Amino acid sequence: MIIPSYSIVSEDNTKRSFTSYAFAGLSIVKSDFQPGYWYVMDYPERVDTKSMTAIHVVVSGGVYETTHTLPDRTQGWISTTDSRAIEAGQYRRETPEGCVMWCIRSANPNDLSVAHVHVVDLELGETVTIPPDSNLFVAEGTCLMETRELTREKHYQIGTEARTLTASSKVYLFYWPTPSIPQPV
Repeated sequence: MIIPSYSIVSEDNTKRSFTSYAFAGLSIVKSDFQPGYWYVMDYPERVDTKSMTAIHVVVSGGVYETTHTLPDRTQGWISTTDSRAIEAGQYRRETPEGCVMWCIRSANPNDLSVAHVHVVDLELGETVTIPPDSNLFVAEGTCLMETRELTREKHYQIGTEARTLTASSKVYLFYWPTPSIPQPV
């Protein structure tokens, strides 16, 4: 069951910027929070971060909850793997040193699931094999696919053969299956 996400009820919106991308059924947003940014989140009911309608990935800095009720979200935090329960209520979060966070959501209002999206973080020299017929978004860093360099904040399509990527730096990437297109009968 998909649980509705939180809502932001107040924030210091003078210290944030967003860059949005839309590819193959997903909305991907990079949030750049400057030092001192704060926001208040309202969770209408208890949720587990795995059941939310978005995937969040912190790639630099951190987000800290001021009453220390919730664990901090620091570099490397991925909502789908670092799962935890969040009790209903309002929480104030701050980014004292700034933070860059990626958010992945479905662009389909009839299917909000993002369970088909894989998040991968690689250190320099590590590899990952991307399955055939996939979409790939390199969020941060660069990697090599054979001799081709794949750069950050770009979308790529993987053809009919699996491809192995090798990280040229610290890399965060997302991949998901290419949606099938119904054929006319």
